[in-house]
Amino acid sequence: MAVDAPGGPDGGKARRERLFGWLGWVGGTGGIAAALGADLSFRNRLLLFIGVLVAVPLVMTLGLTLRDRVPKRDLPRAFLRRLGRICGLLLHQSARAIPAILATVLVWTAVHWSFVTSGASEKSCEPADVRVTVSPESLTALKAAAHRYVEDKSGGGCRKATITMTANSSISDLREGFANGWLEPGVEGDTSERVPMLGPRPDLWIPQTTLAAKDVIAHLDEAQSDGQGDGQSDGQGDGLRGKALLDLDEKKTAGTSPMVVASLSDAYRGSGSTGPEGLQSVLNRLRQQGVLDPLARALPDTSESALAATPALYQALASGDGAAERFLNKDRLVPGDATALLCRFREQSSAPPGGIAVVVPENTLADYARNKELGTACPPLANAAAAKRLVPYYTEELPVLDHPIVQVRWPGEDSEKRRAAISEFRDWLASHPPTGEGFRDAKGSAPTGPKTALGVLRDPTRNNAVPPRMPPHEGLKGAKGCVESLKAARACYEAARPNAVLTLAFDVSGSMGQTAKPALPRAQDIAQRIVAAARPRDQLRWATFSSPAPVAFERPVTIATGPKQQEQKNALQAGIRKITLRGGDRALADTVDAMRGTLRPGVQHLVVLTDGQTARTNAGARLSPGRLAERLRGDKAQSDLRVLIVSVGPDGCSAGPAKAIGDAVGEPCIDGSAGTAADAAGKIISSVIESTPS
Repeated sequence: MAVDAPGGPDGGKARRERLFGWLGWVGGTGGIAAALGADLSFRNRLLLFIGVLVAVPLVMTLGLTLRDRVPKRDLPRAFLRRLGRICGLLLHQSARAIPAILATVLVWTAVHWSFVTSGASEKSCEPADVRVTVSPESLTALKAAAHRYVEDKSGGGCRKATITMTANSSISDLREGFANGWLEPGVEGDTSERVPMLGPRPDLWIPQTTLAAKDVIAHLDEAQSDGQGDGQSDGQGDGLRGKALLDLDEKKTAGTSPMVVASLSDAYRGSGSTGPEGLQSVLNRLRQQGVLDPLARALPDTSESALAATPALYQALASGDGAAERFLNKDRLVPGDATALLCRFREQSSAPPGGIAVVVPENTLADYARNKELGTACPPLANAAAAKRLVPYYTEELPVLDHPIVQVRWPGEDSEKRRAAISEFRDWLASHPPTGEGFRDAKGSAPTGPKTALGVLRDPTRNNAVPPRMPPHEGLKGAKGCVESLKAARACYEAARPNAVLTLAFDVSGSMGQTAKPALPRAQDIAQRIVAAARPRDQLRWATFSSPAPVAFERPVTIATGPKQQEQKNALQAGIRKITLRGGDRALADTVDAMRGTLRPGVQHLVVLTDGQTARTNAGARLSPGRLAERLRGDKAQSDLRVLIVSVGPDGCSAGPAKAIGDAVGEPCIDGSAGTAADAAGKIISSVIESTPS
């Protein structure tokens, strides 16, 4: 075999091969550094490095072979011969370059030591923060699903994402939040003192129904056509006032859950009944058992699932919408969502309210039965065995909640990287619904097996078993005109509520700000939710009281029926947010008596929001609670005045003037310190509805 002389015809080719060999070594060394610093797991870095080592000689060999214009018939042989020579050269040069390679690795390691020891680079370990808003009733299940996602996507010391979940199912809150940059509603666009409305702005919103998503999207479209929420920033370039863009894909759902009627009584034992029945039939059977007194569901103003169930309940009760609504509020302590409704059974486990039936989502009932946390304010029982079992009743008319996963884009926050991270979690959740946490799949099929989350609701002694399938309905069930959309359901609910005249009186004495959890912000939060729930033609105003100043009333506002309605509510809420503390305690009985003489005659409610005060601060009161009650009963001009004392202080209604006055006037004190602000607002609103004649 002839050997080319260094200066012969092939000498230049040999030099080129040596040059490419050195370049290959340099590229290989660079490949090591690139692989170690890439945004990849260790396994993928290793594969990349091996790929570089293999690709470099192959590419060089192919390039040199083609450059020599070898005849096609000799191309394979020439390629293999040259590949062998180049590989040998690379191995020879790499052996000579081992010190340089080691030096490169040592320098890189010294610079990135903290990342090497943690098993990942800063870039690869920086998780995407995905913010999600869900309903309180699905929070427990979806938090568990998010935890599984984070575990599935984490490895090698890296967490790919963090999921932050907040809970809210008030459609009015969500409509205004998405339209106003997730800020508290302002007045005439004033953003100087506006604050985040419901926590961090969500990247994903998981309502309980597709109807709710469509309702909010329609509201945003209306706001856009009216020139509001146009996506413009507030002058700081951050899009704080921007309208959200919602992407609804009805095929992407977190799973389904039917609404059920639940009670402590089993009205079906031995009946031979199997599967869902008509809602009216279920209610009649419970009524015969003496259970349906009352029937309660959460407040539709703050609970999306309760609003969706309302048309079917009105139709099944068959007593007229107004009478049905008062019956649903007969308990007077209707909370903001189903988790708080079930929490009453948990809190009163020793003596639960046995005569009541409740309407709740199946998955929330499963959380209750498994002694899981309910929503944000109801922890599990220390003794799970103490919980009383609630029996579910499945109906043909109550809605099946379908939980669409809506992607949200905010002006100034939308980037390709964030969008990819959000879409990945959305797709994962749609393909991994939390059926292990009480949900059904998208078609309404329940997971099988006694150890599943829904297995706790099954009772082998009952003929009426948990239905294996509860497919979602097409729309809502109920009277025509109430079921075409969630907006139609809300209109029927508002029409069924009696008009209310409401005065919200705030205790602004210094004691309202002295506890670890100041009482005034709590009172303001509750009052703002009451304002948000006001229906057209309701009359609202607010007042403040403390000592020595006289009671200060604001001008009453009658809620309009048209577009001006939201402006009025925004103005009322903005005024309430600006209330500040001043003065000392003013005796509650004297305050109520002074207000009584100022209010116009007629059916109305005086809601007094106070920290409860103490006997010491009320020592100089002119009137005792009993004497106040006598004056109220003897005042013919104010015979229709109802006084609701709401204690937002740390002691609630356990003692003090607040409890004494409530007991004396026949309207028990409402504990506004327990549960969420939505729960407290719900209790006040239900008391107003039940005690207001139609």
